[in-house]
Amino acid sequence: MNRIDLLKIDLPPGTEGWADHGLVCWQKKEKDFNIHIFSAVFDNAKDLMEHYEKIRDDIAIYFQSQALTLDIERWNLYLFYFLGECLREDFKQKIQQDKFSMRKIVVDQSGKVFTEEYIKDKIIAELFTFEIGERIINKQSVKDYLEKDHKQVIDFLKKNPHLLANELLLESLIKHLGNG
Repeated sequence: MNRIDLLKIDLPPGTEGWADHGLVCWQKKEKDFNIHIFSAVFDNAKDLMEHYEKIRDDIAIYFQSQALTLDIERWNLYLFYFLGECLREDFKQKIQQDKFSMRKIVVDQSGKVFTEEYIKDKIIAELFTFEIGERIINKQSVKDYLEKDHKQVIDFLKKNPHLLANELLLESLIKHLGNG
C-alpha cells in the first residue's frame, strides 16, 4: 500500500483544502485495478463532526466521480477518520452507517498520536487482514450427541410421545437436523 501525492493528481478546483486534517490518499494495487483509501486525522470530536461530511462529499465529487475511471475503483473506496479522543457511540454509528459514496471507518483512541505508520498498519489490518478460525466439526450423530450432552431433550421426547408419532419420524427429524 502506497501513499499517493494528491497534488500530482489532476483534481479540479475545490480540493485545495484537502491537506487540512492530514487528509491522505493511500493506494493498494490489485491485478487490474487499485483500491483507494483516504485517511483524515482529528484531535477532537467537535472538529470531526463539523468536517466529516464535507470531506466525504469532496472525495465523492472531486475524486470518486472525476478522477477515477474504472467502476471497480469507484466502488472500492474507503475513508478512515482517526480521532484522538473517544467519540460518542451514536456519532460513530452515524458516520460509519452512512451509505453515501464510500465505506467509512472511525478509529477513536483517547490521547493517541496517529503516526503515518500506525495509520497504514491500521488500514491494512482493518481491510486486508483476515483471520479465519478453524471450524470444529462434531462427527457424532445428532442422536448420540443428544443422548450424551442433552439428555433432557431425549427425556422430553420420551415423556411426550404424542409429539413424535413414531420412531421413523424421530429418525427423519434427526437426519433432517443433523448428520445422523
